[in-house]
Amino acid sequence: MASIGIISWAGKFWRILLSSILFINCSNLNNMDENKNNLCDAEGVCKAPEFKTSITDEKAEPLKTIEVIYGYDALCGWCYGFSNDLKIAIDSLEAKVNFKLINGGIFSGDRGLEMRYISKHIKQNAPNVTRLSGVEFGGEFKKLLEIDHFLYDSKKASIAVLILREMKPEKVFEFASAIQKEFFYYGKNIQKDEVYLNLIEAYNIDKKEFLNRLNSKLYAVKIEKEFLEASKLGFSGYPASVIKVNGETHIVNQGYMTADNYITTILNKIKNSNSISTQ
Repeated sequence: MASIGIISWAGKFWRILLSSILFINCSNLNNMDENKNNLCDAEGVCKAPEFKTSITDEKAEPLKTIEVIYGYDALCGWCYGFSNDLKIAIDSLEAKVNFKLINGGIFSGDRGLEMRYISKHIKQNAPNVTRLSGVEFGGEFKKLLEIDHFLYDSKKASIAVLILREMKPEKVFEFASAIQKEFFYYGKNIQKDEVYLNLIEAYNIDKKEFLNRLNSKLYAVKIEKEFLEASKLGFSGYPASVIKVNGETHIVNQGYMTADNYITTILNKIKNSNSISTQ
């Protein structure tokens, strides 16, 4: 009986530890002496997970264009806060930059948890997201915070984004943002197929094919590979981006940024890289 108690206590401890990841802002992780269990801070960052996998990596093709890879998780509150700023940046830079979205898997699978372990942190820190970004959390979402057993798991949403990227790549950022709106504003349960079926109606996508992929073992494996790829980009927190230009990769952000700061940072990275390459 003692060993069972220890195992139970250990499981609860790790759930509580994981529950601090969401809204405290996942970037300034070095300034957390007061409470080292809080892996997200109040200024815009959520800590990136570590991944162990047996999936072998593939050699990437050399890039021929400037590419910004955006690290996202459907249940990352700061990613939700960044969504409007990101859209502004993409609209401004799309003639110069190829934007790509990659799922980070912060709350996916084994890293998911029940709402009772994370609701307190959401209640405390959602106002920080609104304060910096202006994005609101809806009343129906706030009701979800009171459902202790509600599963806070982003794997299905991540797979949905992966599929949409395959079927309608030009709509992937719009779709990823729409999933977050459904959850954080309208309080929809993103573990349910109908949430995604309703969203893809706007894209003239074969619903049967979408569902087959969404619930297949093949795509469950594919998304784990994508999480691994995201971890190799070196992100310590989300939302995050890297820019690939002139054969080099540079971090753009690891936490919330305003659209103006994000655009300026990207343009400066391009300018500096071009300056070095011509020397």
